[in-house]
Amino acid sequence: MPACASGEGLDTNETFGEGGGSSSEDTGDTETDGGETETDTGETDTDGTTDTGEDPLLFFSGPTKGGPIAASPDGAHLAVVNGISGELTLFALPDLQEEGRVMLGGQPESVAFSPSGEELFAVLREQGSVVRVSGIGGELLIDAGVSVGSEPGRAALSAAGTRLWVPLWAEGYVLAVDAQSMEIAAEFETGGSPYAVCVTNDLDEDEGDETVFVTDFYGVPKAGAREATDDAREGRVFTIRDGELGELRLPALASSGTPGFEATGAYPNQLYSCVVNQDTLYVTSVGASPAAFEGATDFRQNLQGLVHRVDVATLTPDAQPVDLNALVDALDAPKRFIPVPTDITFAPNSEFAYLSSLSSDSVLRVDFEVSPPTAGSPSGANFLPASQSPVGVAIVGKEMYTANEVGHSISLTSLADQETIVTDIPAGTLPATAAELEALQGQRFFNTGMGRWSTNGWVSCAGCHPFGTTDNVTWSFPAGPRQTVDTSATFSASGTEQRILNWTAIFDEIHDFELNTRSVAGGTGAIVSDTTLNADGSANTAARIDIVGLGGVADPINAFNRGSARGAALTGATPDDWDAIEAYIASIRSPKGSTRLDGDPLAGREIFLEGGCDNCHSGSLWTSSQRSYTPAFNPNDGTDNDERAVSLLEVGVTSTGDVRPDQLTSTDTSVLTVLADDTNGAPARQVCTSRIVGTYGAEGATTQGAEELRQNGTQAQGVDGYNVPSLLGAGQGAPYLHNGAAESLEELLEPGGAFSTHLRAGNQVFSPTDEQLADLIAFVASIDDDTEVIPLDSSYDICPDSVPQ
Repeated sequence: MPACASGEGLDTNETFGEGGGSSSEDTGDTETDGGETETDTGETDTDGTTDTGEDPLLFFSGPTKGGPIAASPDGAHLAVVNGISGELTLFALPDLQEEGRVMLGGQPESVAFSPSGEELFAVLREQGSVVRVSGIGGELLIDAGVSVGSEPGRAALSAAGTRLWVPLWAEGYVLAVDAQSMEIAAEFETGGSPYAVCVTNDLDEDEGDETVFVTDFYGVPKAGAREATDDAREGRVFTIRDGELGELRLPALASSGTPGFEATGAYPNQLYSCVVNQDTLYVTSVGASPAAFEGATDFRQNLQGLVHRVDVATLTPDAQPVDLNALVDALDAPKRFIPVPTDITFAPNSEFAYLSSLSSDSVLRVDFEVSPPTAGSPSGANFLPASQSPVGVAIVGKEMYTANEVGHSISLTSLADQETIVTDIPAGTLPATAAELEALQGQRFFNTGMGRWSTNGWVSCAGCHPFGTTDNVTWSFPAGPRQTVDTSATFSASGTEQRILNWTAIFDEIHDFELNTRSVAGGTGAIVSDTTLNADGSANTAARIDIVGLGGVADPINAFNRGSARGAALTGATPDDWDAIEAYIASIRSPKGSTRLDGDPLAGREIFLEGGCDNCHSGSLWTSSQRSYTPAFNPNDGTDNDERAVSLLEVGVTSTGDVRPDQLTSTDTSVLTVLADDTNGAPARQVCTSRIVGTYGAEGATTQGAEELRQNGTQAQGVDGYNVPSLLGAGQGAPYLHNGAAESLEELLEPGGAFSTHLRAGNQVFSPTDEQLADLIAFVASIDDDTEVIPLDSSYDICPDSVPQ
């Protein structure tokens, strides 16, 4: 997740107190009923009246939804928040004159107008709070706020605006915040990662009979399915009605609509947005297709933008989602694909949907009046251009406004003409320093699938690393089944320490992911001899600098752990692009740890130490895996130092210290080399960061774990150990292990469970009680950048201080 914006923001801990609730006095008692904790503030009924004799409630004219851009009910104002700059900007409509801008700080995620249009409610994701802003049309002022918990998402107001429904992505809770008192009125424990809210409105002026829908951001396991398959998971949407919590499931796409890829499917994941339109709930998702395609990966297969439709009355979803990329594929060029739909809204009184596309800098029109739905405009506009990284859309009359996060702007589109009128209208302050601008450029490259990064927006880094973290998908890769690694745990909070990369430690530079850009995303790449791009958006393969060479994966030149992909980039025509991505990744903060925990994290820290978990999981990155050298460019003239032939002893490692012998392939440092192929083959892995802890071939209690097979069907790497993962973001990392074999921390750490060898890797008689296990899990789930670091014991660090290049 992007680091907190610079500038003065609101200190919610100081202003609102710790752990939820405002600093005002408690106005009611707490009751628990059916998983809901509710505080009765005695202020509003749900039938359009108040119990204090005040004026009747003012209702919205239709359903509500959460998002980073919103129009006032009367259509006179437009509000947009920018998570990078930390600002809220207000425009007057229809002339789009800026009326005011206020620094909120804390990574604002969503904004919503009250029914009167006189107040705004903004969610601050990093600070874990909600603030109320007044002074609409004048001087914008923050007049109240409440701390809600870790990583709140896209919140929406109830039909009369009495409650703001706030999802907590890192807590597994949904809260109702009283809009008047700014106190938490109710809490629902949902589990999962609730992210986006939308609320029905049947226009009967009774809030009590409405349904609150909340997307669970990540897919949930499908009974009997294995990881790394196209139907491994289902989508989930939580429902809250009459104080009761429920859920509904969204099916996977059984068959791609893209010609030639009908044998592939995709399960719903990354449920960014939802909206209620004409008695139908629409939910967007990033469809994941992790299974191998003809022994490899094809960029037209792995990510599919999906829209799921659910009948609001019966809560019954359509049997199959709408395949957005298939709709786009049927259009004539030029066209842009939409694998990462970040928001959805509808033109008034219609079934014409508009979806923002993060990876293709555009908005797609989809006509749901016809069956099957069709994409594009009748006038021939196959996409509506936006600016950099569109994350939200709002419509007022015949105009559409798109929020562009990296662009720090909004785009204006005429729906009547189906034409973008202005691409960039400033809606946020750009960074001031060169370092911040470089990181912003890197975020741009990370998010987009345009230009050299993919083919017409099909794939982007953000497609598998939402918010700079992880999609929690187990992919079938050339090395074997691989859970997506949380990118935010690549560098320490200071940005000065980097871990070795990938599950079997086969990359040592961010620039090594050039290979993913070329193969997985189908892009030209950024290690190139000239800047020429093909006019049709396809990859210009002729411009690529060969970093693998004739030796291939088994003997690369400047790829994987050999040579330096960065060094190769510096010889090319775009030497700074991957440096910019590295700067962005180094700036990403880890997700905030959970605060609503069953156990005691302070006690759990002691259990963590007792279990010897810190033998592997300690240091600034909560892993013993750290890069201790600077890779050097291989000119391919015979002068390169082959680290596969250099023993650890030769680089100063005289002993394997206290690392258990069974966790290494040898304890003789004259035998262990700096790099070595796995028993199951190339590419060469970093030996000193890898540990054998009984997880190769693990399947879990329900045989959930993916089979240990490479994309080509041969045995996967990993029999000689895995690169120790970071615990930053572990609370949001399910499923766990390289092949997704453990669905929860409880399953992973159960003393009598399927992963006891891993549990006892640091203490062979470690057997925590139920209470101790709960405390341990609480500690692990709470780890973030602010957690006091446990130093790595040098006797468990067997990596050399430097490696001759």
